[in-house]
Amino acid sequence: MNEDEESAIDPKGSKAKDASSLKQGGIKKQNSTIVYEATSLRGTEHIIKQARHGGWNCWTFAGLFKYIFLSVAIQIAVGQDYAFPDGKPACKTKEFSYFESPGHNKCVCHLVVILEENYLALRTLVAFVLGGFVTHAVMLWRTRRTNYCQVCGASRSLILQISSILPIPSDPNNKDYEEIKRERETMERWALLGYELSVLKGKGVIDSQSGKIHLEELGLLVGDEWDKMVAGDRHTTVWYWIQQKAMHLADQGIIKSEHRLQLLCQAVRVMRDRANDLMSCTDRDIPNGYSFVVGFLINLNLISRSLFKGVQWSTWFFESSGKVYLTSPAMWTDLILNAAIFISYIMLYEIAMTLYNPFMERPETDDVPHKAISAGIRNLGNSLGEGKDTRPSTMFWMKSQADEYKRLGLRHRPQETRNSLLSHSALNEVLQLDTNVTAAPRMRVLEGLKAWKSTRT
Repeated sequence: MNEDEESAIDPKGSKAKDASSLKQGGIKKQNSTIVYEATSLRGTEHIIKQARHGGWNCWTFAGLFKYIFLSVAIQIAVGQDYAFPDGKPACKTKEFSYFESPGHNKCVCHLVVILEENYLALRTLVAFVLGGFVTHAVMLWRTRRTNYCQVCGASRSLILQISSILPIPSDPNNKDYEEIKRERETMERWALLGYELSVLKGKGVIDSQSGKIHLEELGLLVGDEWDKMVAGDRHTTVWYWIQQKAMHLADQGIIKSEHRLQLLCQAVRVMRDRANDLMSCTDRDIPNGYSFVVGFLINLNLISRSLFKGVQWSTWFFESSGKVYLTSPAMWTDLILNAAIFISYIMLYEIAMTLYNPFMERPETDDVPHKAISAGIRNLGNSLGEGKDTRPSTMFWMKSQADEYKRLGLRHRPQETRNSLLSHSALNEVLQLDTNVTAAPRMRVLEGLKAWKSTRT
């Protein structure tokens, strides 16, 4: 795949690079092109890749573990002698009252209790809100994938209707043969063109130059068709072309009945309805206010935990005289587990950005495999366009279809008649298998069969 085709698929293509960013609900939109920020997991993979090539910097690493860095910084800053004027131990009891007199390192110890109480209260609220947010994001992801499946089904149905309703003249020498064949192939190509344009709109590149090049490389765009499409509704323009072509063919008598025309127009209508907007941001996006509140609560929860852990670790740091990382495995265990908790919260929130658009075909993701699916649909359209290659030899039996049978070069022995299927030898073999049938009844059956065959001949 060349760079132009990649930019048609990749939302970070040439058009997105020149656009200004607008932050909306945790998702960056650049001139209707969706650009995704990496999740924490992908950020970790990115750090590893950069480290292998020597191109990463401290800011990338700090962005991933900023809350842990905050906790460690508080630990070192607070875990000094000035914060514990009463000496060791740092805190005598967990249940601490600020009004106790005399207090023992009452400032820091009271701060630990207060931070823990507020963190636990906030954690419960965040659990409910974040659970609903993730459930909603996954539901929207599934809805958009289901919509894509419906588009694929409607596309196949439209190709089937065009191939079945538009007849190919039996005689290749017919003066209208090439013209009708060309009209049929054009309508089938338009059906595939509208399908690809619908997916390009979902990717946000329906009007981009890279999208045009992508369609030209697939052989779906011919002549000045791109210039005649309505910007932003190019796929809808194609459905308009197909219906106009169908009306023209009906007026010429090529589509021979009003019912056939209605069937074709109904297939176009269903396709337009399914493929109108795969993203459908109007009724499927997560509200910005909801996303903001969830993001605010998560960050507040992470900051609260960072403050609590930082002050708590500072008591460990003071009691070990700054050697807690050398003498206490519990310090390293708590540090690693808290890093995992921080990253998990971030991943759960950013999953909405990762699942937002399943049509980008990003590697190693659950995005829709459009390349493979569209290749199958294009193959179906091209194959049905050639009637000779998809019609079996058993399709034509009537004598009135002999010309069509001969034109297509179909060679098949005519189906055996009922007389030949009920032959004397065949029925005799069947009767021989049944040991309960005596000789006399068997002979009567055979004689009756001979009499019936004589009347048929």
